[in-house]
Amino acid sequence: MKPTMLLVAYPALPVLASILTGALGALLAVAMAGVLWLIALRRQDLQRIHELAESETRLRLLFDRSPDAATLFDTRTGRFTHCNEAALRLLRANRDWIIGKHPWEIAPELQPDGTPSAEKARELINGVNLTGAARFEWQHRRGDGTDFPAEISITALELSDQPLWMAVIRDVTDWKRAQDQAALANQSLEKRVTERTAELGRANEQLRHVEAELRRALAAERELGELKSNFVSMVSHEFRTPLGIISSSSQILERYFARLDDGARREHLEAIGHAVRRMAAMMENVLLLSRMDRSRMEFTPGELELEPFCRQLVDELQSATSAPHPVRVDLAPNLPETIRADENLLRHILTNLISNAVKYSPPESSPQLSVAHGDGALKFAVIDNGIGILEADRSRMFQTFHRGSNVGQRSGTGLGLVIVKRCCDLHGASIDFVSEPGRGTTFTVTLPLSNA
Repeated sequence: MKPTMLLVAYPALPVLASILTGALGALLAVAMAGVLWLIALRRQDLQRIHELAESETRLRLLFDRSPDAATLFDTRTGRFTHCNEAALRLLRANRDWIIGKHPWEIAPELQPDGTPSAEKARELINGVNLTGAARFEWQHRRGDGTDFPAEISITALELSDQPLWMAVIRDVTDWKRAQDQAALANQSLEKRVTERTAELGRANEQLRHVEAELRRALAAERELGELKSNFVSMVSHEFRTPLGIISSSSQILERYFARLDDGARREHLEAIGHAVRRMAAMMENVLLLSRMDRSRMEFTPGELELEPFCRQLVDELQSATSAPHPVRVDLAPNLPETIRADENLLRHILTNLISNAVKYSPPESSPQLSVAHGDGALKFAVIDNGIGILEADRSRMFQTFHRGSNVGQRSGTGLGLVIVKRCCDLHGASIDFVSEPGRGTTFTVTLPLSNA
């Protein structure tokens, strides 16, 4: 049948043909879109694969060129799969000696703690499986058969979708050696400390014995000092009574013989009186020094009128010594009217100094007491033209019973300057002297007014 006849016989055929043509085009369009979509996905996969390949290439390059010794470990087989050049140098081996081996196969049979290397490695592998990383010490073996201590750091990673561990190996031989040396040094130090502690303990024990001996010695010295002081007090007391009787009797006899005009007997009585006064003064000095030695000397400062005190003191000394020439007094015009001092102690200071000046000076000379004021202090100077003090005696002049090498037959006890020095110390004063043998001596007492 001809097509024209079909169209005439079946008028719906063109419509059907049009519908079929449209459906086929749609199917072709959908198919083409799917193909394009698949092509795009494949292109993305290829890009990602390419990027992964480049990343792995860079990672392997960094791994191979790393200065740290590193190996790759397959977690499924438990064997080494790769190592870098640094690892080969450290282990002194080639790749065949390392690749494909278990960790315990390139380690000594036992680790330093006595654990078999295979057992220790399995424990460590189980621990890394749980945490994904680890750092531990491991005794390694080199290709030449030598062993060395190592520190292993493990990190989990993936290469080509394969789970691997990267183990970095660090030789800690030097660190271990330093640690051992430090331990030996600590042991040596502890030994020395122990020995030193024992020595100190023995020294402390000796010190305790010495301290006990010193305490006994000090107690004995105090007891001896008390006995000496008591003896001095007793002797002084026993001497005072007969000396007082002798002094009174000599004065009575002196007045009696003065009426009889018996010169010879008068001279004897004057000698007796002079000797009694000397002994009485000596006993007073001994008692005073004894009180100072026992720290029983009282320091009781009070208001003191300076000029009347000085003039009265010199007058009393003039009468007592019967010096042929008077002691001159030179008081500066700017002196304070009153000072604060212990009158009794200041009297001891000046009395001893002036008495010495009279004693050691020629009869025709006149010693001098000079008082000046300046720099917040009073300066008492006792000046004489006597025998002077030798340079060899300078350092000993304030020592007990030392009287100088050039005093000759002049009487004295060697206690006066000792008492003067201690009385100055109680006042916070200082004493010094300048002297020229045969020309005289000047003693200067500097009394700070603020200290007094």
